[in-house]
Amino acid sequence: MLAKPITVLLALAGCQGPPGAGGQGTPSVDGDADAAPVRSAGLREDFWNVHGVVTSIVEQDGVVYVGGTFAYVGPDTGTMVAIDTATAGVTVPWGHVDAPVRAVASDGAGGWYIGGSFTFVGGWQRGGVAHISATGELDREFIAAIDGPVNAIAVAGGTVYVAGAFERAGDRAASRLAALDAVTGAVRDWNPAVSSEPPGAAYVYALAVRGDTVYIGGQFDSVAGQPRGGLAAVDAVTGVPTSWDPGGPGTEVYVMAAAGDTVYVGGWFDAAGGQPRSNLAALDATSGLASDWNPDVDGVVNALAPGGDSVYVGGAFAAAGGQPRESIAELDAASGLATAWNPGASGVVLALARDGDLLYASGQFDEIGGRARVNIAALDAAGAATDWNPEVGTWAVRALGVQAGAVYAGGDFMSIGGRQRANLAAFDLATGTATDWNPGTDGPIAALHLAGGTIYAAGEFSTIGGQPRSRVAAVDASTGAATDWDPALPSGEVRVIASSDQAVYIGGSFSELDGTARSNLAALDPTTGAVLDWTAGTDGEVHAIAVSGQTIYVGGAFARVRDEPRAGIAALDAATGEVTAWNPGPRSGEAPNVAALALDPGGETIYAAGTFSLMGGEPRNNIAALDLATGRASPWNPPALSGRVLCQFVAQGGVYAGGDFQDVAGRARPLVLLLDAATGEPFPWNPRMAGSKITALSAGGETLVVGGTFHAVGYVARQGIAAFDL
Repeated sequence: MLAKPITVLLALAGCQGPPGAGGQGTPSVDGDADAAPVRSAGLREDFWNVHGVVTSIVEQDGVVYVGGTFAYVGPDTGTMVAIDTATAGVTVPWGHVDAPVRAVASDGAGGWYIGGSFTFVGGWQRGGVAHISATGELDREFIAAIDGPVNAIAVAGGTVYVAGAFERAGDRAASRLAALDAVTGAVRDWNPAVSSEPPGAAYVYALAVRGDTVYIGGQFDSVAGQPRGGLAAVDAVTGVPTSWDPGGPGTEVYVMAAAGDTVYVGGWFDAAGGQPRSNLAALDATSGLASDWNPDVDGVVNALAPGGDSVYVGGAFAAAGGQPRESIAELDAASGLATAWNPGASGVVLALARDGDLLYASGQFDEIGGRARVNIAALDAAGAATDWNPEVGTWAVRALGVQAGAVYAGGDFMSIGGRQRANLAAFDLATGTATDWNPGTDGPIAALHLAGGTIYAAGEFSTIGGQPRSRVAAVDASTGAATDWDPALPSGEVRVIASSDQAVYIGGSFSELDGTARSNLAALDPTTGAVLDWTAGTDGEVHAIAVSGQTIYVGGAFARVRDEPRAGIAALDAATGEVTAWNPGPRSGEAPNVAALALDPGGETIYAAGTFSLMGGEPRNNIAALDLATGRASPWNPPALSGRVLCQFVAQGGVYAGGDFQDVAGRARPLVLLLDAATGEPFPWNPRMAGSKITALSAGGETLVVGGTFHAVGYVARQGIAAFDL
């Protein structure tokens, strides 16, 4: 056989935003390890997620603008949703499912059984399998603790059969298969015990029930001690294998469907039922022999939907039934030949569900049926995608079911019902939802700066707001359209951007702008974008810029500015670029690096953060408050942090700091903390962020917004961005 196709089963900158916004900002959550869950830390669960990384945040007039590396923003729906077949509206009546859903199966009475690798549904512990009632609520009477992922579910009579990669169900041994009471979830005395060599490598991916027989497919060598290669049938009551044995060594089966006297099987194999068959076969339900039906699919088959005169098939292939077909096809049920129906998917198809003349398809793709559709679509009888378009995040939709006017979708995603956004988005601060603002870029955003009605952006892009712009651009804060401001092209990365009435200042890692020599720091004309005669180059990268009247403060990883010794931080004349006498002179075990600067609303202090052990003539651990006139460190001296401070934001009475630290003075404060602006002591507020780092902070009204690389706040899933009530 051919090799199996793959099946899909930050620049640092200072924090930005208007200083002085927000209130006291002292939520009263105890910071000790045994404190209450994070809900009391003011987390706004209505605020949408960003599926990626946020590197910069600015706020104005109740709108939060964010930039980073992402393609989608949306609500935190969890991994299982109901989608209205008419409106594409999304509901989650049963509550949040916390981890991937890989199987859905109707209970025959308007409800659903769901399986996957989740542990909680709607806040209730449910290991691997749960029952959703016909009213859309979690069935709290059905409890079945499975100790590993559930890949497939089949319902017959009063029994729910589950398959996957688990060893126990409840208090019983259950090697990859279990039978549960459909009402209580109690484990029945049924254990066919699937195994393989080497031990532990057995998986069951597919189930089908016909009469008193349960058909199983996967990757295994034996069932109940009898040799079976990837395919088997067992008695539905005793679990004893039947003589049905169409598989063989190396057979991997990912999907099964019983239709009349035929069991269709799909996966990755080159023989089935005693005949050469490429990844898809029709087997006699009694003998296991392959019929003459032979579509000859040239790649993996993950999904099947037989019915009437045709069999719909999905997967990762380029040809099926004798015709070119991209990952989805309709096959004649008699001949196995492909029909004229040909939607074509740009990626893998993982699930199919029929509903009258419509076929719902899901997986991991961005185009199907001739239209842009991300990971889920409805296809009509001609193979065209309908107008139905629930926006989905970047992760796969793996399971589908449809009934009573709703599509039930499960998968790896954490959000459905959001909006596609390419690296730039805006959120309404009051509702937490995305606005219509959508400039779009073809590359990541490193920094944003807001000046009046204009948003300046820097990053690795070549188009923005519908116009060609390279690395630096300006877009309208209302429309998202690129302005006429078209600056010279920097030769390298731009990491930070700021402005005054007379110039737009950029910093980063570059040596020229369209042939004009500028070393890591430059000033641009605010009207034309031309390079100004303002030469204040540095010998290392610039990470932060703050403007105060006629003085420009810069921070970074440099030792000299305009040939003057200035380690990591300097002050420059806004008109001439001359280095002033202001010189806090940070030191560290390595070269000092100032990653963030923030001005105090009072106009007398600038906060500097990064990597240093001495600043302004005093020992300071990675964060310090400096006098704007003298450069001396104030008495403000927070306790030692375990890592870097990468961004900060000053509000009335407090300094918010974000970075990659995990604790302060031995107390857990992962990624973000709030420091008293008078004493430097940490407030008890502790959101318990989980992830890599915080790279952006901003506050507007009564809300703090943080961005970075993280995946949770306490036990609540939050990706890329989170908002807190102050």
